[in-house]
Amino acid sequence: MPIPKYRRILVTLTIVIPLGIMGLTFSDVQFSDRPTAIGVIAQTTVSISGIIDHSGIPVSGVEVMVSWDTGSQSITTGANGFYSVSNVPAPGRITIRIIPPLATGLARETFTSWITGDLTQNFNLVPGYRLQGEIHNPDGSPYIGFSPVIRAIGTEPLETVFNEPIMNPDGDVDMYVRPGFYAILRPSEMSPYFLPPTIFDLRSGDVTGQVITLSYRPGPFPVE
Repeated sequence: MPIPKYRRILVTLTIVIPLGIMGLTFSDVQFSDRPTAIGVIAQTTVSISGIIDHSGIPVSGVEVMVSWDTGSQSITTGANGFYSVSNVPAPGRITIRIIPPLATGLARETFTSWITGDLTQNFNLVPGYRLQGEIHNPDGSPYIGFSPVIRAIGTEPLETVFNEPIMNPDGDVDMYVRPGFYAILRPSEMSPYFLPPTIFDLRSGDVTGQVITLSYRPGPFPVE
């Protein structure tokens, strides 16, 4: 008896099961008259580590935050400037945020990368300029809520673009950043508030005593 035409067709599919359900990616599923062959790419966990220094001298007391799609870990460097974070899921995209003690005057750093295995990422910190101020509600009271984001303008390469929350845990704004232009952006989580168009020039000196007042509607974009 001849085999029906539809039984002779070899079908190749790529099936992706949401990680939140299975934690696995299934690919290359083939259907034929023979037993099905399934290729599985399983997630594993890796370590991220490195040394943070300034001009070759290890920097202690630096907060290192490693975040990924489903979580994050934080650690503080000791006298040797070393940090290490384990049990990071891979493959996947991670972001490393470096927050030096304010008293050092060293600039914060951000690094983003796609990882498939253990990663060694060192950071050589440089002095920065200080951005300090407050964020207020439309009525003038201190704003407490989801933080606006500060983003460097025109930074290359992309994996080192500075892009992180501007507010400290206590609600104020106080940080050192590399010289350059910086925009303050409103994430959607800040609804119903809007930010006025805000760009700071930190190319040659500190910018302190700033007050950013939120509004309930978008402000006009400045025109030269």
